[in-house]
Amino acid sequence: MDSAGTIHRYLDRHREAVAALDVAAIDAIVARIRARIGTRAKVFVFGNGGSAAAAAHFAVDLSHSVRGLSGERLRVLCPTEAPALLTARANDGDFADVFVESLRDHLDPGDLVIALTTSGESENIVRALAHARAEGADTVGILGQAGGRAREHCQVSVVAPLAGTFLAEDLQVVVHHAIVHALRGEGSV
Repeated sequence: MDSAGTIHRYLDRHREAVAALDVAAIDAIVARIRARIGTRAKVFVFGNGGSAAAAAHFAVDLSHSVRGLSGERLRVLCPTEAPALLTARANDGDFADVFVESLRDHLDPGDLVIALTTSGESENIVRALAHARAEGADTVGILGQAGGRAREHCQVSVVAPLAGTFLAEDLQVVVHHAIVHALRGEGSV
């Protein structure tokens, strides 16, 4: 087995996928987040599996690293960071509604919902985005493959083209780091 060749192919695909990202869509997400700094609006970030881990990372970076001109913070919630509540809802209800239930607890019109999914087909993501739109929130997706049904419910989406699951998960972090970098106004990496 040629592991070096496999690694080179993976990294080549990674470079191609990063080069294909829609910078204008990423910038539109930056603007939506920036508009909520120092307001009472909340930013929700969620996903499943590896995307849940990426969502938690994104939420931490937004909460901890992003400030307004006068030091104002973002109000960020990540439903997957409450596993006892999430699993109770899944156990007592329907896993397809776990994120909708979290939104019902805290969502207000004008909030921002950011969904991370490698397929765009997870029912709990699709339902949550649809619920958020119906309640007057802005919806954003950082999506894999062609964006799936989730893309239909997003006002702005960044789709990781050419990407299977691992690459899509990598690109979720690339996109979120680019967003945080832009929000912080950093000129160097």
